[in-house]
Amino acid sequence: FSYSNEGSVYAGISGDVTDIYFTEGSYISKGSILVKLTSTTLENQIESLEINVDNAQTSLDDALDAYDNYNITSPISGKVISKEYKEGDTIGGNSGNSQLAVIYDMSALKFTMSIDELDFDSIEEGQQVVITCDSREGYTYYGTVTNVSIQGTTTNGTTVYPVEVTIENVEDESKRTVSEDGTVNKVYKTGMTSTVNEYSLTSSSILQGASVYSYTDSTSVKRVNQGDGFALYIDDKKLNNYTDDSYILGSTVYSFSNDFSTMTVEVRNEKKMLRPGMNIDAEIIVEKRENVLAIPVTAVGRGNTVKVLKNPDSNSANSGKDNENTPQAPNVSYPSEIPETLPENFQQGFDGKLPENIDTDNTSPRFSIVNAYGTADANSEYETVVVTLGISDEEYVEIVDGLEIGDIIIIDNTTRDSSASQMSQMMGMPGGMMGGMSMGNMPSGMAGSMPMGGGMPSGGGSSNRNMGSMPR
Repeated sequence: FSYSNEGSVYAGISGDVTDIYFTEGSYISKGSILVKLTSTTLENQIESLEINVDNAQTSLDDALDAYDNYNITSPISGKVISKEYKEGDTIGGNSGNSQLAVIYDMSALKFTMSIDELDFDSIEEGQQVVITCDSREGYTYYGTVTNVSIQGTTTNGTTVYPVEVTIENVEDESKRTVSEDGTVNKVYKTGMTSTVNEYSLTSSSILQGASVYSYTDSTSVKRVNQGDGFALYIDDKKLNNYTDDSYILGSTVYSFSNDFSTMTVEVRNEKKMLRPGMNIDAEIIVEKRENVLAIPVTAVGRGNTVKVLKNPDSNSANSGKDNENTPQAPNVSYPSEIPETLPENFQQGFDGKLPENIDTDNTSPRFSIVNAYGTADANSEYETVVVTLGISDEEYVEIVDGLEIGDIIIIDNTTRDSSASQMSQMMGMPGGMMGGMSMGNMPSGMAGSMPMGGGMPSGGGSSNRNMGSMPR
């Protein structure tokens, strides 16, 4: 007999024997390590090569990072306002100062108001700000105080503090309407409007490797797979990502369900939208009251006194409107027309509708009583009533106590200031007549800055007086 196979073991390389893993007579499996050799020269060579590999990997990573820098990405989401280069242009070596484009994030508009140190303690984050703009006549916008800085600036002994106001470019859902055809009409807080329609998928197909979804006879969306994601095209125009689930092309925003069975299209109109750089007027509402009695500030005299007409029902000789719901007064001339509602946009947020708790029949006070103005002779009898004042704005002051609904108040011509004249002109009343006003009848309530304390000076005598009814 003889063994079936024989194998001789050779080192094949020079080195120092450091370990032997067998003895004579032991069983060895194929592939088992028998002897371990060491070589200082080889170990040094391997270490050097590993260092070279690490350096090469670092160089590769740097090159890839540099390559990524050639793809210039947008730092924010927004609208491109300007671009400085066109295809084919070469950017110079000082790339850090090469402005390629300007992008505005229009998801919100911000501006800063300078608040006097006397009013600073009345301002806090979250307060509503009423905004008007000369170039957007007839429109009112609403913002919110988002930051109150304590780092003031002092000039000529007066310190003002910057207050940041933000108008979010989000829908004002209270103004949403729906047309008969199902179109949703949106109004945004910045003044932008839009129409929204939803369409269902009518057919789908595969064309040259791309999925095509049809929603109307003229609207089809092509989906092209790209790596881990996809790109959408309408009329061969690529849609840009707007949010995680919506896309934008021009002024139109497209949104799709996960299975593309529905498509929502929002077409935006920015013609009445506030723009960066526009001149605006802003008022911070620091206090607000609803359902209160309020009269023109010009009706309040020294010591917080108000002149109230005596015995308004004792004499029926009136030349004005015969209305049982309008308090009558001796020697009083009423305007021939008494408006049924307040002028449009008279008070911020006023929608021209009657409050639910005001009846419109002839047996209860009409809403038009707040617009009852007339002129009384100087010899009309009146009494001076001390009133308790609440908050006020530039035109009207809250009456906490001292007057009742239906009281007829008198404003001397000598106490009317320019603001009263401007207000009467806006109200459409002849001769600068002023009367009572019910801010409580306005859904937005009465807003003001600080409680009014000293009242208004009453002035001297007058040949005639302005008269109005005390409002609800």
